Amino acid sequence: MKHCDVLLHRVAKNYFGGSLNFSLQPEDVETMTWDWQQKFLDVTINSELVKQYPLSCTFSKLFFKKLISYLENQEVHDDLYIYLCQSLNREHNENGFSYRHHVIGKNISEVISIKEMNKMVVDGTTGMRTWEAALMLADWALCNKDTFCNKKVLELGSGVGFTGALILDWNAIDDLSSSIVPDMVIGSDIVYDPVIIQPLCDVLKMFFDRNKLLDVYIASAMKFRYKKLPLNERVYIEWDQSIEMCLLQINC
Repeated sequence: MKHCDVLLHRVAKNYFGGSLNFSLQPEDVETMTWDWQQKFLDVTINSELVKQYPLSCTFSKLFFKKLISYLENQEVHDDLYIYLCQSLNREHNENGFSYRHHVIGKNISEVISIKEMNKMVVDGTTGMRTWEAALMLADWALCNKDTFCNKKVLELGSGVGFTGALILDWNAIDDLSSSIVPDMVIGSDIVYDPVIIQPLCDVLKMFFDRNKLLDVYIASAMKFRYKKLPLNERVYIEWDQSIEMCLLQINC
């Protein structure tokens, strides 16, 4: 793949995923000609996906300001400025929801779109946003597909449901009994305070009592003492590796 195509994929992936965590080298900026910028616009803001499921105007404003700051010493596409101005005008009028589109792997058209609240905390809950631990756990799941094959998986604290949506076999449409016993329990960013570790352990024990072979995978941005397990570099999904995280596997 040519450098211009790799760069296009990388920058578009950051935009789709609602991430400002990117930087551009001088050689990258030289590659971002008018034609390159047009291609970027076509695969992002001009795409049917973004038109139907737009990203946050506040995020778009910040993203395009950052992108333009890299390009300001060369020719900048008019539509970049136009979309920046549109984002500024719409920022105060957008409703409480927007979308993020998480690109899976190297195909820019393979995405999982998630509807999220624009505010971090709404009605006392932070559960209406996709957090970094969910992205990391989902990436790990894609790298370990056999772990989840033909398993009944229960997700605790699913929030907007990104990890579960990725793991789920969407062709399995059978009605499930409410008394079904899971083979596996997963969770991401469900413990922020040590005082709720014990209640979490009580819930896990309840499922261990039902299934002695139960596997539990919990990903968390750790806020307290922990034993860190080694993690692979991100592979399929972008997640912020500057945040300190670990993956816990709990066996009976």
